[in-house]
Amino acid sequence: FSEPPPLNYPDIMTFNLKPFALWAYNLSQHVVLPDTILLQTVRKDYPSNSPASQKPTVRLGDVVSGDFYWAGKYLTSFYRRWYRYWLDSQDFDTNFATTAMEDTAVITALHCLHNASRVNASRVAVLRTISDYSHQPPNQQLIPWFFAKSHLAAETPAFEAAYLTVRPVLDALLSYSFNRDEDIVFF
Repeated sequence: FSEPPPLNYPDIMTFNLKPFALWAYNLSQHVVLPDTILLQTVRKDYPSNSPASQKPTVRLGDVVSGDFYWAGKYLTSFYRRWYRYWLDSQDFDTNFATTAMEDTAVITALHCLHNASRVNASRVAVLRTISDYSHQPPNQQLIPWFFAKSHLAAETPAFEAAYLTVRPVLDALLSYSFNRDEDIVFF
């Protein structure tokens, strides 16, 4: 990453979803998410100053998304550098929230539809709950950690958190009367 990013890279490398995401976050930021014994057990091996060790909360953050699934401290480190390279940003650790795969394709398709005047891509929000971590706790090997049952144990609590978090946003959206030019795409 020694060269600056090309000025003519396609507009599918980064997507700014902040306008709508901030609106949605303001509606849901005070939602209290359950902190079960299972979740406490899953995060106990992370350092106390790490976001991975904190109780579940609604947060606003950036997603690094791609075409393949990745995990581990080395790939997380790579994507921290990749993020700073493309966004010319040094604040990855304060904004990085999670990883994803599917979001890239969906957002790219919506931006293509936006360019064809079929949707308004400035009104897209992505709700992503975290049911696993992008890298293993310190002093644990990637493969055993990744394939351990406890690694994916938070899937059900993540679904529950998604419902609790999106409910105030959906209530607000459903109570609003949109005209054709204001359609909001939400998934």
